[in-house]
Amino acid sequence: MKHCLSKMLGPLLLIFNIELVFNIVDIFFILVSRDSGAPYIRHK
Repeated sequence: MKHCLSKMLGPLLLIFNIELVFNIVDIFFILVSRDSGAPYIRHK
């Protein structure tokens, strides 16, 4: 049962990590663009 649960949670954690990385990259670009003075537009 525990093994089955971990197999289900694995892909979810991977997707969550990818989302987290994209959010960090977004914040980084916003900070960089604010420092350089060029407006950064989010592509979604």
